[in-house]
Amino acid sequence: MNMKSFKINKEKILDLVAWLSLASIFLWALAKSFGFINTPNLVEMLPFFGAVFVAGRMFQKMEYLGYDMKQVKKRLYQVNTRVVRLEEIVIRLEGSIAKLDNKI
Repeated sequence: MNMKSFKINKEKILDLVAWLSLASIFLWALAKSFGFINTPNLVEMLPFFGAVFVAGRMFQKMEYLGYDMKQVKKRLYQVNTRVVRLEEIVIRLEGSIAKLDNKI
């Protein structure tokens, strides 16, 4: 197993945990509002800690997004440089073909 596939699997697992945390917070709030759950104040704070976890995960994903955007910009610049080089070669080839046509 290479590191890239491990990273992707790890991110999928973390995303799943984040969504499960959000779902459990929603279900807890719903059950609490209907009076199915009666808990002490300390236990009532646990969903807020879960929300902080989810917010941290989203910020982490945004950081990865910023890194990926830098990589995309870098590669786009490299592609642009290659295209400019190819255009120069094509112009020279067109000139060479025109000279050969004049000789024939």
